[in-house]
Amino acid sequence: MVNQQPVAPVTPAAGYIGGKRILSKTVIAKINATDHDGYAEPFVGMGGVFLRRDHQPKTEVINDISGDVANFFRILQRHFPQFMDTLRFQ
Repeated sequence: MVNQQPVAPVTPAAGYIGGKRILSKTVIAKINATDHDGYAEPFVGMGGVFLRRDHQPKTEVINDISGDVANFFRILQRHFPQFMDTLRFQ
């Protein structure tokens, strides 16, 4: 794989209706077999494929039609410690 860093796969925080979790191994094998410098996933859901990949290309873009999903990932990206503190108090 050209210009890709190995990363440790992560289990998604939650399931998602219509998610790709069950297909993730098959999809990731296809992604790994394809030479690419970037990765885009327009319907990320809870990241069933995105988070389970074992290599990270130079550029990654994730999105979802659900504003709640997009907001969830934005919170994880920008406010992770505060998010974890909130979960501890629930």
